[in-house]
Order: sequence, then structure tokens, then C-alpha cells
Amino acid sequence: EDRTFRTAFYIPQVLDGWKPVLTAYLIEEVGQQYDPPLNFTAIPANYEGAPKMADLISDGAVDFIFSTADFIACFQAVFDIAPLATVVHLDGSVRERGVIFARVGSVTGLDDLKGKTVSSLDFHSLTGYALQSRALTEIG
Repeated sequence: EDRTFRTAFYIPQVLDGWKPVLTAYLIEEVGQQYDPPLNFTAIPANYEGAPKMADLISDGAVDFIFSTADFIACFQAVFDIAPLATVVHLDGSVRERGVIFARVGSVTGLDDLKGKTVSSLDFHSLTGYALQSRALTEIG
């Protein structure tokens, strides 16, 4: 019996180093708790380009996914899936955060951004666009 779980990872490029670390952890720590041990294989996934995470899920090509909170919420709405675990930070908190930054002294609050041009990391990113966009929309 094949006891290999196909794990799709969507992690922004900056965090690509997590893939081998998480895969090794799953194999060495989680998999070894079973008899016979479980194995995990990493399958790269993207939200654009190939392979797309949504296609992997709908085609049954993966057994579970590791993704950002915004994608998990979308996948829950479209596919019959539910989150099993989430990242808990060392201080015990669970959070998604975005950052808005500016030159020192040019902005002291969100109101100072009215009429300014704001750049974002990626239109599809929760922490690189959506959270900041919502905050700016709320202040007008």
C-alpha cells in the first residue's frame, strides 16, 4: 500500500525555503509516528501559471495543501475542503498582517495617504495588497 501523501505548497517566492523544511518535518516527525511510516512528496503550485493550486485540488492530484489564509478561504468556498491546522506564532497568536510604509516624516497616519500613489507587492496577495487596500478604502 502506497502511504505517500502528495502535498501541494503555495508559498510566495520569498518563502520557497520553507518547502524542503516542511517536507522534511512531515517525513521525519509526522510520518514516523505511524507504522508503517507515512511519506510525503512536495508538489509545487502557483496561483497563476502552471500548475495552478485550484487545478491540482479539482483534479485530485494532491492529498493536502499548505497555503496562505486567503487562498484557503477561497478554496473552502469552491471545494469541499477544510483547514486542519494553522501557523501559531511563538507568542501564541494567529495572524495575517500587511504593512504600509513610507519615507520617514512623509506620512504619520493613513489619512496622510489620501491623494498619494501607493504601490503594492501583488494584486492577488492578502498581505501584499488586500489588507492595505481595505484599510485605505475604509478611510476614503
